[in-house]
Amino acid sequence: MESKQIILSGSYQDTYDLGVNVAENLKSGKYGHRRVVCLRGILGSGKTVFVKGFLEGYGVSSRILSPTFTISRMYEIQNRILWHYDLYRMKDASEVIAIGIKEVLSDETTIVLIEWAEKIQELLPQTRIDIYLDVKGDSSRKIEVHVLGNI
Repeated sequence: MESKQIILSGSYQDTYDLGVNVAENLKSGKYGHRRVVCLRGILGSGKTVFVKGFLEGYGVSSRILSPTFTISRMYEIQNRILWHYDLYRMKDASEVIAIGIKEVLSDETTIVLIEWAEKIQELLPQTRIDIYLDVKGDSSRKIEVHVLGNI
């Protein structure tokens, strides 16, 4: 199953709500067994806003902070582990491999959200969800959701 959906976001709340919606679709099985969500877009395009919505939609009730300086954060919800990576400060895939992302990506029981995923393109599974965020104005975004791979 491969599909593409285009959403126009006019606000922070629209982008947040899309994150909630993608999480609910993932939990319900609408996206099959996909468990890796890759976020791509320029600085300030709304990647972290989407992730905050996603994590809330998945049931995370703790305070959600961006891992810009820590690189990753782990959340446990309903006996599932959710990882949030922010690779903005990483130079290339070798730095990310050193912090154990290959093991996380190969663990079939985890959900993984990756901001700046293009930095590790060669490590990503072919079966995943890619989210492209394109800034169209102060609060306006064109967001493409690509569901990739066959399951």
